[in-house]
Amino acid sequence: MKLRGCLLIMLGASVASVSGSGAAWAYSCVSTSCIAYCQSPVPYRLGTPSADLGPAATQTEVNKGMEAWTKPACSGLKVQFGGTTTDAPSNGNGVVAWVESGWSSGSGTIGVTTSRLSRGCLTAHMVMNGVNFRWVAGTPASRGEVNAFTIIAHEGGHYLGLGHSNASGAVMRASYAGGVIPLQSDDEAGICKIYPGGGGMAVPGAGGSGGTSGAGGSPGQ
Repeated sequence: MKLRGCLLIMLGASVASVSGSGAAWAYSCVSTSCIAYCQSPVPYRLGTPSADLGPAATQTEVNKGMEAWTKPACSGLKVQFGGTTTDAPSNGNGVVAWVESGWSSGSGTIGVTTSRLSRGCLTAHMVMNGVNFRWVAGTPASRGEVNAFTIIAHEGGHYLGLGHSNASGAVMRASYAGGVIPLQSDDEAGICKIYPGGGGMAVPGAGGSGGTSGAGGSPGQ
């Protein structure tokens, strides 16, 4: 089964509430049972980098966005960067890549993550819109600019099994209104539902990843 999660610019959406830890949360999962990724640590690789950021900065921002989900104290998530690849993102192969020409998912869509559900777990791949948006590491200065950390964290949430949230300010809201957005309590509750237990971390892998500075509460600064 294939599922797609995406982030739209300045468009609204709502999702059903999920009950967790005795409280009502607004997060959702890509599957009704909130299943996790098939491998642990969760692997990801960088394909075509952003033309705006360049290869080095793209890798830094991708690592920040993925590692942010390991930071909540309740998160047992482990992720591992597998280096760069010439493989195209497809069939849940774990590749994160920018599309710089021929974007086909709508001019208002910033990124799309496709998840594959098989045998009770997830695999995924991710594409980013380099055609209609300018990617920056800091605070966007115009409507056509997007903060790389925020978008990667959002798509990374889908990659890891989260759906959209209707909580105000959440990274996993279905729309992006600009700025640099750190994980909020609803985002943290969602990731801890899927990967509970604490002790989350970035496992060192190819390219010396692991423990990227600033991946927590103040992304892109």
